Amino acid sequence: GGTVSGVSRYLKEQDPRVRVVAVDVAGSVFTDFFRTGRHGAPERYLLEGLGDEEIIACPEFERIDEMLQVTDREAFLAARDLARTEGILAGGSSGAALWGVRQVAASLGRPARIATILCDSGTRYLSSIYSDDWMRRHGFLEEAGWQLPASARP
Repeated sequence: GGTVSGVSRYLKEQDPRVRVVAVDVAGSVFTDFFRTGRHGAPERYLLEGLGDEEIIACPEFERIDEMLQVTDREAFLAARDLARTEGILAGGSSGAALWGVRQVAASLGRPARIATILCDSGTRYLSSIYSDDWMRRHGFLEEAGWQLPASARP
C-alpha cells in the first residue's frame, strides 16, 4: 500500500493524467474497502507482500484510480512465466504486477505507456512458487504440466 501510494503521489505530481492501477490479492480486504468503503471478510491466500486482513494506515486509497484482484494461481504462474520468457526471477508480488499489466494492456485497445514495479526477488520462493511439486500440492499446476491461464497471457 505504501509503495503504490508514494509512486502514485509522485507520478500524479508530474502528470495528473496518470492513471494508477493497484493489484490486490483475492482474499485481502483492500479491494472491498476500495470499492465499497466497507471492511470485507478476509479469506486465506498464499501470496506474500500484497493485501492484508485489516485496513492498515499506509495505503492512500484516494491516490489509486482502479484496483484489480489477482488469485494466488494467476500471480504465481505469471511470475514463473516471467522467469521462463524474460529470465527475470521474481516473486509472487511481481507476478501479480505482471498479471495486472497484462489486464490493463488488454483493456486499453490503444497504444499506451505502462510502467510497473517488480518489487520482489524469486530467490525466496525456489521451494514454493518455483517448485512444481509445491505448485501441484496447492492445485496451481496440472499433473501433466502447467498452462499460463488465459487471463495472464499477453
